[in-house]
Amino acid sequence: MSGKDGATYSATAYSTKTPTRFTGYNYPPTSTPTPSPTPTVTPIPTSTAIARNTPTAIPSLPLSATISVNNFSFSPSATLISTGVTITWQFQGDTHTVSGSGFDSGTKISGQTFSHTFNQSGNYNYVCSFHSSMTGTVKVE
Repeated sequence: MSGKDGATYSATAYSTKTPTRFTGYNYPPTSTPTPSPTPTVTPIPTSTAIARNTPTAIPSLPLSATISVNNFSFSPSATLISTGVTITWQFQGDTHTVSGSGFDSGTKISGQTFSHTFNQSGNYNYVCSFHSSMTGTVKVE
């Protein structure tokens, strides 16, 4: 715009309306995320497989181990036990014996048992007196 004196002037129009206060953008409402529950970890009991015939130590119960005599073999053929433990041999099938240092079952038939308590530590080898290939060992700690 030019004035009478030839100078250029600019004019700014002002509104008489009272300005509104900015309150933010008008987005649609959103839901507040619900935190997912933290899972509770429960330990799973594990069992330890023991390859030896070791009785479970329960102070109020007698300790024992069992060896099967069947099919011309002792199973297990090697057993590890603590002093004071009683081993019971269970006879199945043919006629057999269990003969070792300080113990002898005598002749046993299917269905019979023989037990011996090992009170001293050491290695005890045993054999069936009828079948020399049938051997076993008890290690007492």
